[in-house]
Amino acid sequence: MSSASPPQTSTRDPRLDLFRGIALLAIGMNHCYPPYGIADRGHYQLLQVFAFNFADVFVFISGLVCGLVYTRVFEREGVPAGIRKSLRRALSLFVVNAVAAAACVGMLVGFAQLGVTAKAHHFVEGGALASLVGTVLLYDPIPFFNMLNLYILLLALLPFGLAAYLKLGRVFLAASFGLWALVNLVSADALGPFAWLAAVHPFFGVPAAWQFVFFLGVAISVERMQGHFPELPVATTSLLAVLVLVAGDFAAQEHWAIHHFNRKELAGLARIVDLLAVSYLISVGIRPTAKLFSLFWVEAITACGRNSLVVFGVTLVACYLASLLAVALDAGVIGYALLLGMATAMNLAAARWRIAWLDGKPSRPR
Repeated sequence: MSSASPPQTSTRDPRLDLFRGIALLAIGMNHCYPPYGIADRGHYQLLQVFAFNFADVFVFISGLVCGLVYTRVFEREGVPAGIRKSLRRALSLFVVNAVAAAACVGMLVGFAQLGVTAKAHHFVEGGALASLVGTVLLYDPIPFFNMLNLYILLLALLPFGLAAYLKLGRVFLAASFGLWALVNLVSADALGPFAWLAAVHPFFGVPAAWQFVFFLGVAISVERMQGHFPELPVATTSLLAVLVLVAGDFAAQEHWAIHHFNRKELAGLARIVDLLAVSYLISVGIRPTAKLFSLFWVEAITACGRNSLVVFGVTLVACYLASLLAVALDAGVIGYALLLGMATAMNLAAARWRIAWLDGKPSRPR
């Protein structure tokens, strides 16, 4: 068995798009709230048996995808062109955020005129205009737009982080890890004038921590493309990964997970370890050439992952619409299930629409 895996070809790995699509659909479903109480948070949550959740999956896989895509751009067209293309991508997501924000604020205004308000989908302090401006400009978003805010920031940081990694290698990743460790191990008060590094609002989590999850994905992709990633013994490593997951679950159930190793805002260590273990098991258990990817429903979900920019925006619009309709219709369990199906269908349709639009768009010369 060779000591390193061969450099990867230019073919996009469908596993990345599939699981990013699953993460997007699940994020949307987990943020559709019914008007009645279910479990501890008052709404359905897809079963979570690991320390991480779907937001971790989305950020990590996005790092993997960005590492694959933009490393090739940097190598083929040069660093300045790579930086420009990456920043254009971040700007495109900024526009998607603005359009989705306008749609959601518009829905809140319209339903409010009917006397309908949702428990968790509402204006920020200051009303409709403050909600729209704060969400578009990323400084005070309406509920659930904070994850999109974080992703916009990560995409803006991507070209500079990738350029640094290609130049400095693992020294950059060590610096990224050091920043993550700093905000995880040192309290905000102890950071003094740098306390802003540990701030959560207006983002989904602390960007200084979550950047490591993203750039870890970028680094793994770059190392695999360059053939530097070691090929591990599958049976032994898979067993170790399973044992890590079992040990983590046991520690959580026995309340051994002290400190904040599982804290979402700080992208805690337990979350990263579980995520890497599951990712490895998937990578050896599902091959990119598997017949699974020819199934209609798998293709549909994979399309969501491949078109994540548009689908992310539609996800937010769909969860606002479903939650407001649930209140307006006083939906019961069946009605709520149907609204979850509607929200999911909106995401799948958005992905298919973008594919059709791209197919009809004249290709530009490379």
